[in-house]
Amino acid sequence: MATNATIVDLTQQRDSDGAAVWVASLKLDDGGRAEYRWSAPDLVRTMAALQCSDVHFPGGRCRYQAGTLTELAPNTPTPLAQPPKSST
Repeated sequence: MATNATIVDLTQQRDSDGAAVWVASLKLDDGGRAEYRWSAPDLVRTMAALQCSDVHFPGGRCRYQAGTLTELAPNTPTPLAQPPKSST
């Protein structure tokens, strides 16, 4: 995976209509800073796809392009378990 940023922090906030959003503070490899926002449903889908909790996002590496995260490698304490491949 070609990464170009590290997630520094993840905080829960409220948007203008009161809905919960999670904001990732990113440190870009070129020295810049950025933020990425997830709605509650988007965060749940991301955690399910990565098979981990959002507590593993800080310290994780990611690919940030044109205002979006295209890839994310969470900072898990051990490698993520992969389901066994089907023998059929």
